[in-house]
Amino acid sequence: MLIDRLLDTMKKSGSARITIASSIAACMVRSIDYTRVTDVWRFNRLINYSTSKLALLVYSHALARKLQGSGVTVNAFHPGLVITGLYRNISFLSLPGIHDLTHWMWLKQRAGSVTSVYLALSPDLEGKTGGYYARELPAAIHPDALKVEVQDRLCKFTDVLIATNTHAPNVLDSINVSSTPA
Repeated sequence: MLIDRLLDTMKKSGSARITIASSIAACMVRSIDYTRVTDVWRFNRLINYSTSKLALLVYSHALARKLQGSGVTVNAFHPGLVITGLYRNISFLSLPGIHDLTHWMWLKQRAGSVTSVYLALSPDLEGKTGGYYARELPAAIHPDALKVEVQDRLCKFTDVLIATNTHAPNVLDSINVSSTPA
């Protein structure tokens, strides 16, 4: 992963910050269902998106733990509902009046970037790591993100996926992850 390739340089800088974009959508799933990653027939747009955001949150805490005391901090954030092209293929958004409503309720891109900039630059966060923020404030976090065994399982799973470059169902066997959610 890109972060892994940059870690030595970041550590040498004396003080560096990593910010990871997650989402409140992480709370829409109970846990990471690893079979959804490997089984294309079980793909569900919302569940897979929520799972990926939970994985990012779990990873941010695993990385913060790994880098503890190195001078590199890691924090995750929820940018809010931001007007981007991400939602262009969602059918309900094409209903009459919805476009105007979303542009009124959702954040413009600049406003959606405020928390990430805050995490990267604010002196208030110097040395603070392992947090989750929304609108520049600490936010409630999915309980799995704080569990070391969940963090370790995700990192092992990710390493195997990258090393084997496969989404074959038997990849679950190679990392001793049960096919049902924990």
